Amino acid sequence: MLQNPESGPLPASESSAGNEYQRGMLAGREFLVALRDSTLRYRLFGPSVLRAVLEMGAADQSKGYQDGFLDAIGAYILQTLAGRELDLATWNPRSAERVGKR
Repeated sequence: MLQNPESGPLPASESSAGNEYQRGMLAGREFLVALRDSTLRYRLFGPSVLRAVLEMGAADQSKGYQDGFLDAIGAYILQTLAGRELDLATWNPRSAERVGKR
């Protein structure tokens, strides 16, 4: 069970929702890696790629998963626009989540 330092253990439902969110964040990073590799290989990309992934892959997932997926992509975009060079192979989207909560 996850621990909340301020109030003790989190209820199972919050723990489960947090796990779904984290799974979504990691899936978002995996999507970015695959997108980068595909773009480098085929030199093709269009906004419809993300839309298709959302409609086909994430649509049947929980709300927490979908939120984590989109937040990971958003965090990556914001960090790269701010001038940070990120290595997708080692980048942890959860670290970006913590930075955003400061």
